[in-house]
Amino acid sequence: MTVTVLGVSPTALIAVLAAAVSGWTAVVVARSSGLRSGEEFSDLVVPFLGTTVTFTAVALAYPIVERIGSTAAVGGVPLMALVAVSVPWTVFALRYAGRGAVVTPPRVSVAILLAASMLGVFGSELTGIIPEGWLSVTSFVGSLLVLGILAAVLTAGGIVLVSTYRHGGTSLTNGGSVVSPIVFLLLGSQANAILNLLSTAGLTSLTLLATAALFPLSVRRYDVLTRRPATGALGERAVVDTMSEAFLVVDRDGSVIRTNQQGEHLFGADIVGMELDDVLDVGLDTLRERETVEQWTDQGYRRFDPRVSTLTDRRGHELGRTVTLLDVTGREIKRQRIEVLNRILRHNIRNDLSVIGARAEAAIEADTSDHEHLDTIVDIAAELEALSTNARRIETLMDERESPTEPQALDGIVTSVVEEAIPGPDRVDTTVSVPGVSVSLDPALLRYAVSNLVENAVEHNDAERPTVEVRGTETPEGIRVVVADDGPGIPAAERSAIEGGGEEPHDHASSLGLWGTSWAVQALGGELSFDESELGGAAVILALPSS
Repeated sequence: MTVTVLGVSPTALIAVLAAAVSGWTAVVVARSSGLRSGEEFSDLVVPFLGTTVTFTAVALAYPIVERIGSTAAVGGVPLMALVAVSVPWTVFALRYAGRGAVVTPPRVSVAILLAASMLGVFGSELTGIIPEGWLSVTSFVGSLLVLGILAAVLTAGGIVLVSTYRHGGTSLTNGGSVVSPIVFLLLGSQANAILNLLSTAGLTSLTLLATAALFPLSVRRYDVLTRRPATGALGERAVVDTMSEAFLVVDRDGSVIRTNQQGEHLFGADIVGMELDDVLDVGLDTLRERETVEQWTDQGYRRFDPRVSTLTDRRGHELGRTVTLLDVTGREIKRQRIEVLNRILRHNIRNDLSVIGARAEAAIEADTSDHEHLDTIVDIAAELEALSTNARRIETLMDERESPTEPQALDGIVTSVVEEAIPGPDRVDTTVSVPGVSVSLDPALLRYAVSNLVENAVEHNDAERPTVEVRGTETPEGIRVVVADDGPGIPAAERSAIEGGGEEPHDHASSLGLWGTSWAVQALGGELSFDESELGGAAVILALPSS
């Protein structure tokens, strides 16, 4: 005989008490948080409220199930409660553990659909609207849905426990308080199936009450809404993601398994899963050996200082490698400028001053009507002034770079530069064939680089009527501009100095022209190279990004 109070069984009263406890917890949390979206940890409050409110609804529905359902239906309430709260609880658990990135609206929608389908099957069996011939089918489908939901819930619970164990800011007990409501519901459903220690109704109602009591305990005693292991995990990720250097994690097979925002900015968002050799064109061994590596990126041609470290677990077992790429393009340009300006100015000034001194002495001793020595002194002084002016111009261009406000047509820029650089159309045969592609590059640097090459092609050409061609094409990286002539070509020493990236005692440029062009191209994110022209002279190639 079942004792009732006002027509309600004690087990139903226990379930109502469980609903009151979880509902009260939801009200307290909602009032204390204010549900402000910008509030710290608001990402935990919403799924926590979803869990407690859903559980409250299931607990309130228990008396109805007890009155109209079978013993099997009553025993299945803990499992149905687990299914009902599985979606909001899993969202809460993943965010608590710092894995909120996997929680996306499409995934949550699919999970809600699965849980609702399972609850629909349970309700249909409870009300008896499913024909007996279909019961085996619905039971099979329901079992599959339950297995999928249990797999997701148990995975999330394992992630919570591992996260709290690994990060010192929280204890394993905190993680246990998050997981325990799900564990109680799971144990209660299994106990009803295999044990007979209490009546099914009694065990079910006590399971609901014990689960409800865990909600305020986790909030009040263990502060699961304000203390979480995700703080450490998210902090580590934030440090990596906000680094100004590209950071790549490579597994033992050489595949990129993670990168940061700068890595995606330079190499694309799809590099995860690619081989490191395909991303950087060099392997780990090469990165360890070299002080710098040069690489085309989505942002142009860059020079990096690579740092490779071994990634190990707590036992020292190798897991992979981390590669940090420090962009030293600007630093290398500045180093070259200091080195080259120092050597060229020192070399030219020393030699020219020696000539000036000798000529001045000769002029003093010579007939005053002979102006040859004085003319030489004036010419050398003019050359030194031009060298100094060019050096100042380079410094100004490099230090005061402009950001283009809007894209400009490449053919318009190049055509105007050639017209200004050529001393007279009747003296030089010129050909300009450049596509009208729009580029977003520093216009001053681009004009300087092209102008320098055109002027050099004419100035150092001994032909009676020099020929200069400027041709451009589009490339996968951006654009390619070639300035070719029919002159004597560029001396090997100058080419060697530019290609080597620095002045050497036996390989150095005699002027700043090519160096200025090289620095301008590097600053634009491009690459300068040399080849032989089909016209018989030199061909200087500018490989540039389009933006």
